[in-house]
Amino acid sequence: MKNPVVKGILVSVAIAAASSILIPIVIRASRPLARAGVKSGLVLYQKGRETAAEIGEVVEDFIAETRAEFTGTTEIIGEADEAISDIGEEISEVADEVRAAAEKRTHRAG
Repeated sequence: MKNPVVKGILVSVAIAAASSILIPIVIRASRPLARAGVKSGLVLYQKGRETAAEIGEVVEDFIAETRAEFTGTTEIIGEADEAISDIGEEISEVADEVRAAAEKRTHRAG
């Protein structure tokens, strides 16, 4: 086969014959691989959803705990404000009584 044209034609015919045999084999062999890939993808997707749901629950619990602590702190601050206000009113009343007593003494002495 010294003629390159004949050689090229024979190579083309051999490739065409081999591909007509190999392509169906490759397609049949690749289907299980494709199915396995899709199954793996679905499993990973489901695991990802489960993990995201678990993370969401942890975050929700954290937020609820933080809100509860914040509410408790706010209530304590409110109670402290009320106590301080009550003390201020009592001090004001005592100061008024002291002023009144001092005025009485001043009027008696004068």
